[in-house]
Amino acid sequence: MNDILKYSRIALGVIFIWYGVLKFFPQLSPAEVLATKTIDIMFFHLIPGNISIKLLALWEVTVGIGLLLGLYLRFALILFFIHMVCTFTPLVLLPEVSFTQVHMPLL
Repeated sequence: MNDILKYSRIALGVIFIWYGVLKFFPQLSPAEVLATKTIDIMFFHLIPGNISIKLLALWEVTVGIGLLLGLYLRFALILFFIHMVCTFTPLVLLPEVSFTQVHMPLL
């Protein structure tokens, strides 16, 4: 069981680093627009979009490194769970961006 948890932690760490690094480069991340709009709403337009996406990138890379290396794991997991909660906020705050196409199964 410990091996499964270890490999899951490492896999999540790689994924977080990958998507975090993408956000450091403008218009490379597929989630950049959605993330920027969500952060803009959550923080009442106080943080400029180009700064908010860099902060999110730094957050994700920090979580990824923490998970990948197992350093400060408790802190990395706290950041991870906060990130996961915030990841679902666009579904409530920006449903028009989150749900752009309706697919009717079996029709």
